Amino acid sequence: SSSPDVHLKKTKTIIDDDNELGDDTTVEPNQIPMYLLMTDRWFLHMAQTITKAISSIHIHDIQQLAILMHQITTVQIDRYMMKVYLHSVQGTLKEPNYTPIEINRSVWPIQVQSLMLTHHKSTTSMEIHTEEEQATCEQLLHQHLQDMKEKIQDYEQQLNAKKQTLNDFTSNAEEMIQSYVQAYGIKQLKIKRDLKVALLNYHYDSELLKRQYLHEQPNEYQIQIAKNISDTKRELEKARRELLELKYRVFYNRPLPSLDSIQVSIPKLDDNNDQRSIDKYEKIIHRNKLDAMAIKILEAETKFYQCSKIFDDELSTMWRNHRELVKNKGMPTQLTDIINQRLTIMSDRW
Repeated sequence: SSSPDVHLKKTKTIIDDDNELGDDTTVEPNQIPMYLLMTDRWFLHMAQTITKAISSIHIHDIQQLAILMHQITTVQIDRYMMKVYLHSVQGTLKEPNYTPIEINRSVWPIQVQSLMLTHHKSTTSMEIHTEEEQATCEQLLHQHLQDMKEKIQDYEQQLNAKKQTLNDFTSNAEEMIQSYVQAYGIKQLKIKRDLKVALLNYHYDSELLKRQYLHEQPNEYQIQIAKNISDTKRELEKARRELLELKYRVFYNRPLPSLDSIQVSIPKLDDNNDQRSIDKYEKIIHRNKLDAMAIKILEAETKFYQCSKIFDDELSTMWRNHRELVKNKGMPTQLTDIINQRLTIMSDRW
C-alpha cells in the first residue's frame, strides 16, 4: 500500500475499541456546566447583553434558564441514545440485508450489559441471552425511556414556570440564551452522540458478520485466518490514521502538544532588539518542532508500511492455501464474502 495522502477534509479521531463509548451526558441537578458558570467570560457577555436591555432581569435568572435548557437537551440526547440501545437489543438497529442465513440480530451493547448487571437483572455478559433475559432487558430499557421522558417534562415545566416569573422576558432574550447553550454546550454533546451512534452501528455490523461466519461452521483454520486478517487490518487502519493525523498537523501548522517542551538556548536580549530576538527565538523553536514532526512522520510511515506488509501477507497466505488446495485450508465463497464485508466496514470505521 502507498502512504496515505492528505486531503482537505475533516478526519475521524482515533478511538480505542476497548474504551470508545463514554457515559451519559446528563448533568446532575446540583452541578452547573462549566460554560454556564459566572466565571465564564462568554456567558457573562451574553447575560450582560440581556440585562442591559432588560433591567428587571438578574444575571442569576439567566443562569437558571440556561441550566434548565441545558438539562432538557442533555436528557433528550441520553434518551435518543437509549432508543438506539433498544433497537440494537431488539435487532432492529439496521435493516436486514437479503441473506438466506437466519441469525439472531439482537446485540447487547456494552452499556446495556453494564446496565443489566447494575440492576442485577443479569449475571453474565455473554452474547447469548435467554428469552427471559431478553424480555427483562427490553422492559428495563423501556422503563428508562419513560423515566427520561418524565424528567424532560419536569424540566420543561420548571423552565416555563421560571419564564412566567420574569414579566419583561422576551422571545429575543430566550433565543439568545438558547443559541448560547446550543453553541457552547450542546453542540459538542451532539458530536459525541453522533460518534457513539456510528460506533454502535460499527460494532453491530461486526457482530452480525461474526455470527454469519460462525453459522457457516468454519473449521479451526478458517476461524484463525479470519481473526488474523481482521487483527492485522485493524492495526493497518490505526497506523494509516496515525500517519494521516501527523500529516494534517504539519499541513495546518499544528505540531503535537508533546513537542511543546522543545527549547533552545535563549539569546541575550537588549532593549533595542527585544522583539526581534524573541521572534527569532520563536522561529527556531517552531523549526525544531517541525523537524521533530518530520521524524515522527518517518516513524509513522515505517509503521504503516510494516502493518501493510503483515496484512498483505496474511491475505496472500489465505488465497495461496486456497489455490493450492491445501488440506482443510480451503475458503468457500460464503466465508470470503463475509471477510471482505468485514474489511470494508473496518476501513469505513477508521
